[in-house]
Amino acid sequence: MTIFSPSRGFLFISNTKVASSTLHHLLYPVADAVFYRPEVGKHFSYAQARDRLHRWGGPDAASLFRFGVVREPVDWVRSWYKFRSRADMRAHGGRAMPEGTRFTAFVDAVLADDPPGYARIREQVFVFRDRKKTLSMDFLATLDGIREDGARLARYPALKALDALRDYRVNTSETAEDLALPARTRARLEAFLAADCELYQAVRDGAYRDLPETLPARPCTLALDADDLAEDAISRMTLAANLGRHADARLWANRIPASFELDPNSRSVLEDVNNRPGRGRRIMRAILRGRDPRFWRRRAPGQ
Repeated sequence: MTIFSPSRGFLFISNTKVASSTLHHLLYPVADAVFYRPEVGKHFSYAQARDRLHRWGGPDAASLFRFGVVREPVDWVRSWYKFRSRADMRAHGGRAMPEGTRFTAFVDAVLADDPPGYARIREQVFVFRDRKKTLSMDFLATLDGIREDGARLARYPALKALDALRDYRVNTSETAEDLALPARTRARLEAFLAADCELYQAVRDGAYRDLPETLPARPCTLALDADDLAEDAISRMTLAANLGRHADARLWANRIPASFELDPNSRSVLEDVNNRPGRGRRIMRAILRGRDPRFWRRRAPGQ
C-alpha cells in the first residue's frame, strides 16, 4: 500500500511487478501520505494499510475506493525473473540469482520446498486481502489492459493523472532470452499460483470492476508519527526528484529531520537532480514505456 488518499476518497494498493512505480509518480501529488521505498512499505498489503490508517486516526479503509493492478501470473513470474537477473542486482546486493540461471531453472527454484532467497515471491492475491483473508478490492486493473483501465479511472478528478497511462507500453522486455516454459513446468507453476490464476481470470470475467459514481472524499487529517512523517517526506522528495521537480524535491528534503538516518539512494537524490538536468523528462518517458528506470538500484561504496 503506497498511496493513502482518504481526503480524495481512495486507496491504491501497490502490487509488485505491475507498473507500480509509474502509478506512484502519477498519483503522489494527490496523496495524504506516500510510502515509496521498497524497504519500508512500497508494497503494503491491504491489511497492513488498513492497520496503518487506523493508527493514524483515519477512516476505515473499507469506506474508501480501493484499487490495484494484477498481472497474468506466469508473465508476472517472468518479470520477477528479469528483475532478479539484472546485472546491478548482482553487483550491489539484493536477492540476485546466480549468473547464467535460465528461466526454467528459476521457476524450479520458485517451486522448491525451501526456495533460495532469489526465488522467494509472494502471491499477488496476498496484497489485496484483509486480516480475515477476504479479498477487499473494489477495482482491479490488469497490466495488459492498463491503458484502457487507466482511462476508466481517470474520469475521477482525483485520478485524472492516470490518463497518462494511454502511453504506457506493456511487457517491454530487456532480454532476448526465450522465456517460454515446457508444458509440464508451466502446469506446475500455475498450480502453485492457483489463487493468482483464479483471481486474474475472475477479473477478466468482470469481477472486482466496480466503479462508484463519485469517490467518497471527505475532509481528513492523518496523525502520522515522526517516523512516518519522515518516510512520507523521503518518498515525496524522491518522486519529485525523479520527475525533475527540483523545487518540490528541496521542499520535501527540508522536512526530513536531520537526525533521521537516510539510505544512500535518498542522500543522493538532490545531487542527481542538480547534476543531471532534464533527467525527469527522460525518466517519465521511460516509465510510460514500461521500462525499469532503477530508481532504487544500490550504489557501490564511494559512488
